[in-house]
Amino acid sequence: MGKTLILYYSKTGNNAMVAKQLSHDLAADLIAIRPRLDKLPLILLGCSMGISPINVPLADYQQLVICGPIWMGKLLAPIKQAAKQCRAIGKISMLSCCGSDERHQDGKFGYNPVFAQLKQLLPTAQFQGFALPVSLLLKPEQRDDQEAVMNARVDQDSFHGEFGTQYQRILHALT
Repeated sequence: MGKTLILYYSKTGNNAMVAKQLSHDLAADLIAIRPRLDKLPLILLGCSMGISPINVPLADYQQLVICGPIWMGKLLAPIKQAAKQCRAIGKISMLSCCGSDERHQDGKFGYNPVFAQLKQLLPTAQFQGFALPVSLLLKPEQRDDQEAVMNARVDQDSFHGEFGTQYQRILHALT
């Protein structure tokens, strides 16, 4: 497979936890994406002061996985900027631990439009997008409760059940 770099951006800790588990499972290098100005309203508006440089020799990597949220159906500026910095890596994937699920994947707040936008940004990369809905941590009767979905948190014990099964599918696709 070659050497893998995992970059992550996380406000709630969900994507950080997924990125750390993925780094462990793939024996990959792990770096946090650090916006210079990390203010949620500005990020949602697409405003950015840039990110801290990714100070690793990118030519050493054959695969990049970006773990990060999708908020309100938007490709967030820190993720977009990290992808631009690393566009020379041939195989790039985004894994999003997100609030949207398969029923809403193509909707206004779904993940597929964000993956399509990122793929357009990286026309020469072999790109894949993966969603890991946080709702899979909840009981089926809670999955339509947006407050429960927004408050769900990934921890070490999360990688079982439906969430764990979906995570294993993604892990398999990345190897």
